[in-house]
Amino acid sequence: MSLTLGEKLKKAREAKGISLIEMQERTKVQLKYLEAIEKNDVSSLPGEYNTKIFLRAYANQVGLNPQEVIDEYMGAPVKEDLSQYQTSTRGSRTAQYKAEKKHQNLLKLVPALLLTLVFVIVVGSVGYAFFKEHKRFEANTDVKESYTVDNQAQDVTKEQKEKESIEQSRSRSKEKASQEAESKKKEEERTKMALKVATAGSNVTVQAKNVKDTANLVITGTSGRCWTNVVINGQSLYQGVIEQGRSQTINIPDHSKSVRLQLGNASVVSVKLNDQTIDYPSSLHNINMTVNLAYIDKK
Repeated sequence: MSLTLGEKLKKAREAKGISLIEMQERTKVQLKYLEAIEKNDVSSLPGEYNTKIFLRAYANQVGLNPQEVIDEYMGAPVKEDLSQYQTSTRGSRTAQYKAEKKHQNLLKLVPALLLTLVFVIVVGSVGYAFFKEHKRFEANTDVKESYTVDNQAQDVTKEQKEKESIEQSRSRSKEKASQEAESKKKEEERTKMALKVATAGSNVTVQAKNVKDTANLVITGTSGRCWTNVVINGQSLYQGVIEQGRSQTINIPDHSKSVRLQLGNASVVSVKLNDQTIDYPSSLHNINMTVNLAYIDKK
């Protein structure tokens, strides 16, 4: 007994050790169509065009000649129950029935083939349009993402540069302020007036350094009365009694080198040169004080 096409294909598949599930994965043909092919169930197949594609894929997987398999399918007899026909006319009627059935099947396949063709064209067109649109969207997305990333990187770089610039400016400002403060401090130290007092009996000598161009003496009575005489360049600028609680200011002429003071009761008065107290021994009463002036060296 000869095998049907479906039985041949099934036998070849089993000989290769391929399951129907694996055959479906290999050929991309749905399992129900593979089962219909092996059962010779033509009515369950989608149409002649697709069926040929299925058979070709199946034959390639099991090592059969695809064209021979397709040719056999096109001329394959369809299983039918012919017991209704008379035995005496079985041969002729069977042949006529087969021919008519084949013709009817072909006619039935024409609309299905046309619909399948239209469906394939529509699906293909839609798929192609979707593919192009998807690619265009991906391309635009890539560009936008790249553009966004680039912009973000540029913004971060710009912000970082601005921050660094601000920090550098602040650092320079602090450094400049520190330098200016240090310079001012040095200048103040350089120009600060210094008094050095030396005592020899009733004679008091005061060396005054860094005296400003304009200088003055202020004599104040602290706890009593004191007769006072102030002489500059041989000229008396003030002579009189300083009362307790009273002060006398003597303006020293510009660039005078020396000032001489006579104090009859030195312990009851204080003497200041440009608001800086001349510190002489309080035990002295009648003293002669010489104040030598060295003015600020202007550079």
